[in-house]
Amino acid sequence: MGKSGTLRGFFFRILTTLELYYFLLILMKKEIKLLLVIVFFISLALLMITCGEVDTYTNGGTWTHPSDVTDNISPDGQDASDMQVAMDDNGNAIIVWDQSDGINDQIFKSEYHSGQWTHPSGLTDNISPDVQFANAPQVAMDDNGNAIIVWEQYDESNYQIFKSEYRSEQ
Repeated sequence: MGKSGTLRGFFFRILTTLELYYFLLILMKKEIKLLLVIVFFISLALLMITCGEVDTYTNGGTWTHPSDVTDNISPDGQDASDMQVAMDDNGNAIIVWDQSDGINDQIFKSEYHSGQWTHPSGLTDNISPDVQFANAPQVAMDDNGNAIIVWEQYDESNYQIFKSEYRSEQ
């Protein structure tokens, strides 16, 4: 059912509410207010649809959660922070974050493709050059599976912008 089932339920609630208002307005003999109420609820519905507030995850899927504090995706042993996530319309996803490798902060990523997650194997499995401090990762993905990760990193003189890029073979 997904979004369409949720939209039907949402519009049913609006129509039920409008019927109640119509009944009250007839009793009050102020039918001009009915038009204002209808316009208000239609505007509210369009705003909620545009903002994505209508979908309530009713498509039959299930959530998975960490089983405990050791069920993390970042390598153990150092603090991780500044995570970002991107997902395309095909369900592929990338999560990026910065984490210390014991000497400098580095950029790490986890990927979800074809139903499988791939996580870093350890603190040396980072995507940024190892020699200096890296932080502030950002990630973007398109619907063809192309992805780009950018971050800032010190080059021993200045902070520079670096990228890691994936181009789909499609």
